[in-house]
Amino acid sequence: MQNLSYHKKLSKFGFTNMILPKEVKKIIHQNIFKILQEKLNLEKNLTKNKILNEIHKLPQKKFVSLFGSVSKRYLDKNAASKINKIITSRKFKKDLKFKDVSLHYLSLEDIKIEPKLDINQFCIFFRCVRYFKNDVANPHRDCDFWSILNKNNKPKLPFKKFKRFKIWIPIYGCNDKNSLRFYKYSHLMKIKVGYKKKDKALKPFIKKDFLENNKKNIFQPIQNFKNQCIIFDDKMVHFAPINKSSSIRISCEFTLLVKS
Repeated sequence: MQNLSYHKKLSKFGFTNMILPKEVKKIIHQNIFKILQEKLNLEKNLTKNKILNEIHKLPQKKFVSLFGSVSKRYLDKNAASKINKIITSRKFKKDLKFKDVSLHYLSLEDIKIEPKLDINQFCIFFRCVRYFKNDVANPHRDCDFWSILNKNNKPKLPFKKFKRFKIWIPIYGCNDKNSLRFYKYSHLMKIKVGYKKKDKALKPFIKKDFLENNKKNIFQPIQNFKNQCIIFDDKMVHFAPINKSSSIRISCEFTLLVKS
């Protein structure tokens, strides 16, 4: 696998590790900590550790109100636009052999939940997972969420026809014990998916028999948490385990649309 190109790894395995442009990670890192300060009404110029300690101390109900909804965790419009410009650059597309790519925009539902957002804002969000708290999602495929979107929660799209990939970026406190996991070759499998209501919204879930029968196929793909990101097919089953590290885990992700 080491000698294969990004394009061939993505085609064969459904994912590839990539070196993330330093500028992208810097923009994301600065924007996230700015958002955290604002959400917690903290004074400016606090150290990262002091900001994270304040998040650690939040009661669960308060934590969920601040970070439970994706629409509460979007990067701001300016930061997202800068990142989209870098992601759509010739070099990034060339390495993956993509002709044309873009992030998608927000949905009407996002704007309804968080009025400060802009309908013409690109969709990039972060996750904040606390020590030993069950602030994680069950194993899932992104494609199943897309399949049940309606006119209100369907985002504005730059292309009519496209393929979807997800990019996942470790930002802070991520390691091989607490970070993204995949089910090997799951993007090629026929998987039974059910749907149930949670928090007044319909959400897909993968049947237990698949999860039990494929435990041996779970793996953690990141090799270098300092400068790598993961791009993967949106049909890959993935999840992140409960964070047993003493540090808060922060990651960032977005869907990459590839024009077809």
